[in-house]
Amino acid sequence: MSHTPGPWTFGHDNGCYWVRGPANLGPQSLVVELPSNGWSDPCAEADARIIAAAPDLLTALRTLTAAAPAFRAKPMGAPNSEARRQQDAHVAAEDAARAVIARATGTYPGKSKATGGKSGKAPGKSVRP
Repeated sequence: MSHTPGPWTFGHDNGCYWVRGPANLGPQSLVVELPSNGWSDPCAEADARIIAAAPDLLTALRTLTAAAPAFRAKPMGAPNSEARRQQDAHVAAEDAARAVIARATGTYPGKSKATGGKSGKAPGKSVRP
């Protein structure tokens, strides 16, 4: 199953914030409605903004992680060097990005059809060679 295609937009009317996909989807373009406390509800607006950005965020994370494996290929510098600390930070960020992608798409390592596609565990951290 795939999510509603992007780009998503958000707006406010009739006492709620809404997030919609492309208008050519007609009634199916509505992704979510968030009730608000009147016309100025900073929390509901912030939620609508981040939900509307979700397809773009997912695309950006996929792009970053597709380019990242080369960075893991060979350890950089001595074990306690600045280069190694920076590489470790990049690897940790890549692991976090992959975990977010898995959470957003429901694709975790170890998924199998026998378990309904769920491993029962959140994705673990990868180990750098």
